[in-house]
Amino acid sequence: MADMNSSYPPSFHRKLLAALLCLSATVMAEAHAGDVEQARAAFMAHYSALDAARAEPFSDAAEQALLTSYPLTPWLAALRLRNALSGNEPGAEGQAVEFLDAAGEAPHARDLRRALLKFQAGRNDWASLVSQYREAAANEESRCLYAVARIQLDDTAGLVRELAGRWIAADGDLHQACAPAIAWLQNQRELTGDLLAQRIRARLLDGDVRRAKPLLARLPESRRAPLQAWAKLLEDREEAFGELAEGPPLALDAEGLADAFLRFAKKEPERAQDLLPAIISRQQLPQSTADLLTRNLALAYAWTRDPRALALFQQVPAAALDERGYEWRVRAALWSGDWGSALAWLNALPPVLAQQQRWRYWRARALVATGHAEEGRPLLQALAQEFDSFGLFAAWQLGQAYAPPDHPIAVTTAVRAELGRNDALERAHEAYLLGLTSIAALEWRAALNSVAEPARPALITEAANWGWYAQAITSATELHVFDDAHALFPRPWPALVAGAAERSGIAETWIYSVMRRESAFRADAASGAGALGLLQMLPGTAAITAHKNGLPKPSRGDLIRPEINLPLGALHLAEMQERFGGNWLFTLAAYNAGPNALLRWLPPQTMPADVWMENIPFNETRNYVQRILLHAAVYQWLQTGKPVRAEAWLADIEAGS
Repeated sequence: MADMNSSYPPSFHRKLLAALLCLSATVMAEAHAGDVEQARAAFMAHYSALDAARAEPFSDAAEQALLTSYPLTPWLAALRLRNALSGNEPGAEGQAVEFLDAAGEAPHARDLRRALLKFQAGRNDWASLVSQYREAAANEESRCLYAVARIQLDDTAGLVRELAGRWIAADGDLHQACAPAIAWLQNQRELTGDLLAQRIRARLLDGDVRRAKPLLARLPESRRAPLQAWAKLLEDREEAFGELAEGPPLALDAEGLADAFLRFAKKEPERAQDLLPAIISRQQLPQSTADLLTRNLALAYAWTRDPRALALFQQVPAAALDERGYEWRVRAALWSGDWGSALAWLNALPPVLAQQQRWRYWRARALVATGHAEEGRPLLQALAQEFDSFGLFAAWQLGQAYAPPDHPIAVTTAVRAELGRNDALERAHEAYLLGLTSIAALEWRAALNSVAEPARPALITEAANWGWYAQAITSATELHVFDDAHALFPRPWPALVAGAAERSGIAETWIYSVMRRESAFRADAASGAGALGLLQMLPGTAAITAHKNGLPKPSRGDLIRPEINLPLGALHLAEMQERFGGNWLFTLAAYNAGPNALLRWLPPQTMPADVWMENIPFNETRNYVQRILLHAAVYQWLQTGKPVRAEAWLADIEAGS
């Protein structure tokens, strides 16, 4: 195929656009299977070429006819026009505008519209940019360009607060395209007061002193001192808090003082406790601020499961509690075995927390533990009927087996017909089959938005039937559908999983349970921490595991291959299980957070398994362990058809085990 980057026929745009405008939704259904495969092959050839900034001509009229009727062909036209804009081809802008007028808000129009805005900004064509801007298709860069265009056109009503709101909330700096808009913003009188202070506070709350300092210099001197003191507390906590305990009263920001003190207490809780009375006294802190510092010291101790947390929480009034405070004072009471305090604090939870399954479970547990079984057991019975980790734990507390409530999504003939008429769903399926998951996801979103609300749950089973399990799980979460076990707990790669189970000694149930939580069955899943593949193996861990088991060192590319990732992940699970005495709670926690973290979390005294789990200090790891236990129960139930008894998983945690 020839590279047509510069000599692509100008008539291509008009012909392809005309073909797209007369696209028939019924052609694919009527096409011969062989034609469909040929169309897919032709599409991928053109898509690959265009994605590499080349353009491939139709080989003949038959291929052109195939692509004219193929559902994903609009993506070719959009990509070709993006390349034309990038190459500054004559007439490209007009053709892009014509195409977008026809496409409207269709998914394939999104990136082309963003490219058009960049093209128009490059030509300082601000009026055209404003006319083509659509918030629904915008990303941060295009929002920045739109703000610059409005400034250039002197259309700035409300822009200061709109732009400042994004600037304040941004994690760091906005996109570089915003630089002219931010320069304009910083010259506006409104920014010298509250808005600038809000940006500084946002950066300090993130611990980002580097970005806060230049802004502090621009703040009026009369407002600067409390925020400067906050920045100093973040930069050198030991010295700065020592000065507060010994020096004269300073102008302090209560929120900033509490935030910096929490960071200090997390690192050096005993030093923070030693300094706290003097800080309160020397700085003449109001009681409300003193309560915030006491709360944060209690949090720091609770996160290390130090029994001193309980006494400190007992000193903190409810007015000083945030969501973390409410939750962790209950956990501190549970860790200390003080069920009376736990029940009192559970009864005092705000409604938004009290209604959560987690805290309903612990309230029921506390009622039983304090001699109110007649009130607590019915609450456990109700929870045991729910599809949730705490439903499993409630059944365990009652001495019952757990059968996950299973309510398969009903797909009626009418709903099936509606889905069959949905063009976006057809395009999503085609893109998924071709491995174009980013396109598939955009088309899926369009399908989800266009299907009538009562029919949307049927899309979950649709994705599951395709084998697109990650999308089924994501959509189920969005639609609050959790109890179709067959659709949401699949068992893909059965031969590979069986082989990994046989070599590692880890039951298939646990491999599938961990896989579902780690990657939602996406073979190419990648985390921000660098973990890869179905069982989210870090490259370093994978290399060590391979070496120990006489396997070749895997590359990063290897780790997104199921045949490599599954055996290595299962072997690493087996290593954690052996290291921690077969305890699945420890195994899962170590797999997620690392064995060194787990060693810090071992209890000094024997305690119930659910109490130990609840006091895992990492939110991610706590939820991870609790959810995978539910997954294991569901998979075991699917495999055997029998309700699951979880006693073996939830035996008491022995002291120092």
